[in-house]
Amino acid sequence: MHIEDIAYLNWHLHELAGYTSGKQLFVVGGAVRDILLGINKEPKDIDMTLAGEPDVIFAALEQASRDDYSLFRTEKFGTMTMIDKKTEVSYELTPFREEGGYEDHRHPDQIAWSNSLLADAKRRDFTINCIYYTFVSRGKSASSSSSTVDQEKLIKELSKHGWYYQADCSLLIVQQHELIEKLFADGIFQGEVFDAWVEESDVEIKGDVGILIDPFFGIQDLYKWVLRAVGDANKRFQEDALRILRAVRIVNILNQKLEQGNFDFEKETWLAMKEQHALVPGLAKERLHQEIEKVFRGNNPFGWVALIDDIGLLATLFPALAVNKYDEQPVRYHPFDTYSHTLLTLWQLQQINDNYLVKLGMLYHDVGKKDQYAAYAEATTKEEIEEIHRGEANHVICGPEYAARDFRALGFSNKEIEEIQFYIAYHMRPGQILTANKENQLKKVRKLLSEHGYERVKNLFDITVADRKGQFNPLQSDEVESVQHLYVLLDKLYNEEGQFTMRELAIDGNVLMEEFDLSPGPQIKELLDKAFDWVLSDIAARNSKKTILSYLRSQE
Repeated sequence: MHIEDIAYLNWHLHELAGYTSGKQLFVVGGAVRDILLGINKEPKDIDMTLAGEPDVIFAALEQASRDDYSLFRTEKFGTMTMIDKKTEVSYELTPFREEGGYEDHRHPDQIAWSNSLLADAKRRDFTINCIYYTFVSRGKSASSSSSTVDQEKLIKELSKHGWYYQADCSLLIVQQHELIEKLFADGIFQGEVFDAWVEESDVEIKGDVGILIDPFFGIQDLYKWVLRAVGDANKRFQEDALRILRAVRIVNILNQKLEQGNFDFEKETWLAMKEQHALVPGLAKERLHQEIEKVFRGNNPFGWVALIDDIGLLATLFPALAVNKYDEQPVRYHPFDTYSHTLLTLWQLQQINDNYLVKLGMLYHDVGKKDQYAAYAEATTKEEIEEIHRGEANHVICGPEYAARDFRALGFSNKEIEEIQFYIAYHMRPGQILTANKENQLKKVRKLLSEHGYERVKNLFDITVADRKGQFNPLQSDEVESVQHLYVLLDKLYNEEGQFTMRELAIDGNVLMEEFDLSPGPQIKELLDKAFDWVLSDIAARNSKKTILSYLRSQE
């Protein structure tokens, strides 16, 4: 545990201390947790808390704030945000509060602003997010060093006394509730009480001191790598069911960032998550969207989806994906059911692509397979199979519709859904291009680039690589090397020609109406499409008015 690194927060506490009207300022939550774990020694998002009324604190911040800070109210529960424009560090300040009742399992029925750190701690979600840090200046700088902390001794002393002092980095850890209340009565550091306690405890603390306040033994849980709910786990999740999803995200993220060790759920917390999972559908879709976006913007949505499935929430969040569990596929292509194959492809994609919408497209790329395989079961001829491929049962046709239904229910915007649908509808296209001869491959990639742009096409190629690697089929090659050829073609075209679109075509509808004596109508679009498709084969030689018109006349 990296308790010596916590001093990084001293500067930030000092920066904002002048805005808090004498109240002690505390850092709490993820910034403290991540520093102690050594996974983010200089966090940019810092949650802070202090005693007082939000309106009073905000007024003081407004009066004292400088031009290099932006300040705004964040939400109705008292949170306010300050952003340092130079460093881009974001501070979220939420005053101490107590909460009463969660009738809708989402929002507290009552909020009372408090001067008690302990009261504030009791309403927090997980012990490892419930560690507070503050810094007390006592007129004399303490010496510091970076010696290794004896973790076994630290845990033993905390268990024995309820406090521990690390002299070489001047850090006091306090878990004893009575001592916490005395040292920070009314949200103000009580210097005289502290001095008396130092003398009574026979501990030598002479200069400035950092203080970690850990009322629910979060440090022990960090040491053991477990996520534990504060207090009664069932009650915590009944208060706000989003905590179930957040718990999965936190464990997932920490396991990705830890150099060693493996975070897991404390047993009672995990059982409560499974017991209370039926509350999740009652959450506002905007909150679900925000949580899912955070996960898929992260680097391991694969692990999150697998845990969501284990809890029993797969069908709640992603119903079209859930029905593909145990839906067997032809073993010559996929030795796993559609769902398992999808998770494997998601794992492969997250290694090479950071776009959250691409990952969500991967998650849903095969959800229409159940319809397609059901239709196959009724087909008896080659013609009937071909009809399935042309019809609504084809998974690239019905899949986007399932995505629209499910992601709309999760609060995704029309723009986000359209992009997810694109990746589902076109995920077979790169493979189809590879079946064409070399000359036509160039033309087909150029057409794809023209219609959809560089980023989307590159994302499609990433999906194809992940799809093929996700087969894990020893009976056939994953044929990833051939996809690399498509990347080369795409880069060559983009660097040499850019994105050639209909706007760059040397003729337009007006030219066609004049040259062919036509009126506005569908025929104009048909001719433009024909000309565009022909020009794509050799833009340099064919994209002139004279050449295009000559071609179109030859087709009459």
